[in-house]
Amino acid sequence: MPKKLPSFILLLMLLVFFYFATPIKVFAAVSWSEIQPGGNADYGWTPSAMSSDGQRIIVGEQYGGLYLSSDRGSNWTSIDPSGLGERIWYTTSMSSDGQIILAGVYGGGLYLSTNYGNDWTQIDLGNFNWSLSSMSSDGQIMLAGINGGRLYKSIDRGNNWTEVQPVGNVDSSWVSSSMSSDGQVMVVANSRVYISKNTGDSWTEIQPAGDTDEQWFGLSTSHDGNVILVDSNSRIYLSIDEGDHWTEEQPAGDVDNIWYISAVSSDGQTLFVGGVNNLYLSTNQGSSWDLMEPGGDVAKTWRLGSMSSDTQVLLAGAYDNRLYLGLDLLPTPTPTSGGGGSSSSNNSNNTPTCSTTPNGAPNLFQINTTKNAATLFFSPVGNSQNYLISYGFNSNANQFNVFTNQGSSTGVLTYAINDLPANSNVYFKVFAQNNCGIGTWSNTMQVKTNGGVYYKNIISQILSVIPKQTTVLGANTSKLPIAKPTPIAPTKILTQQSKNVTKPKPAPQKSCFLFVCW
Repeated sequence: MPKKLPSFILLLMLLVFFYFATPIKVFAAVSWSEIQPGGNADYGWTPSAMSSDGQRIIVGEQYGGLYLSSDRGSNWTSIDPSGLGERIWYTTSMSSDGQIILAGVYGGGLYLSTNYGNDWTQIDLGNFNWSLSSMSSDGQIMLAGINGGRLYKSIDRGNNWTEVQPVGNVDSSWVSSSMSSDGQVMVVANSRVYISKNTGDSWTEIQPAGDTDEQWFGLSTSHDGNVILVDSNSRIYLSIDEGDHWTEEQPAGDVDNIWYISAVSSDGQTLFVGGVNNLYLSTNQGSSWDLMEPGGDVAKTWRLGSMSSDTQVLLAGAYDNRLYLGLDLLPTPTPTSGGGGSSSSNNSNNTPTCSTTPNGAPNLFQINTTKNAATLFFSPVGNSQNYLISYGFNSNANQFNVFTNQGSSTGVLTYAINDLPANSNVYFKVFAQNNCGIGTWSNTMQVKTNGGVYYKNIISQILSVIPKQTTVLGANTSKLPIAKPTPIAPTKILTQQSKNVTKPKPAPQKSCFLFVCW
């Protein structure tokens, strides 16, 4: 049982509760694998786009073809929108459900599909060096630009187009573009960066690097358009107020580098950048960066990069090299929609239908340790059947996992993790699962295997003195491969189960408030 604290300490804890109660934000580990849309060969990967859930992906390569996947890169179909064979595919964009796709040829035409890439029509704007494209989440509003020409927009899903003039009635070398999910905020770049907050009706020049010309290769925005990330041939800049103010980001340190990849999550917190020899990910809006090495510690020029809105799926392509898919270990329900928000299954990707998703995240509020074990206490999730506990020796908590497989429960749940190394820092987190329907991670807790009692926050410590109904889920008994931990991918999480867990009898139905049940 948890130790009871003196009353004066509890009072002090209450006074500072609101300062300490916020759960810790941790970095999300990414598991990378090589994918081969064009076969086992090096290609000049440049354009890419994906649906908001990362299920549908389009990639292109220079002097080659376009490839489509509807199952997160497991299978690919080669497509030829132009019907002219190998072309220099330079830009692609996609609606959030993957139904509407734009693809542009450098020195050729601009092509549109409104049925997930099955059929294509050429847009009647001529054959030019189509270098950029972007669209709103629903595909209603689109931008397309020419390197050495003009910039065009459509507000009716590509049926009609009008010219927009951020720099006046002149040709310009348009390089990159992005827009908010509703299409109201548009950002485009040539040697300067321009923003429109009224769907392209008027424009204002913004100066991330000051009053100077740059080659702005990468550009991305959050869904609301507040967060803007731009990459140049020297530095990276971030704005969190629609371009009014800028800060320089230095993932690789205070050095010039040619940056090509720019991707921002829907909430603007996760940033993905890449360039010559460098590929980085930040989950805290640029406060810290983690070096990504999908193909190992080998110098590559990263030219292609995309990220799903929820950061579950990352895509990185090296020019004249390989293409890699990164899966973030934060779980999400398996997508089944063929587009347009339908809940029916799409037979083309063979994904299971998950009709019941756990309706919340467990609250991991207490961990009791010995020298070689840790017992977790967490609250149940309504309508959930099972829980997966993930843990490890860094803040990702993704090195090992065990599946409880106990069925529905009420009251506080406990589970023991055995055979931990003595006097070591260990991180834990939990999520609920119903077959292929999975919830979201709990908070992450760090403990030390030293015989102590650890709490999520002060309120958890205060409530620990109140008796509560508990359900013991079991304990793992297999030793951990501590010398060589290996992160697990989401697909393994869905199937991996512990053989050492005994399924307990269902707990009696009880009412619960916070961690107190009766």
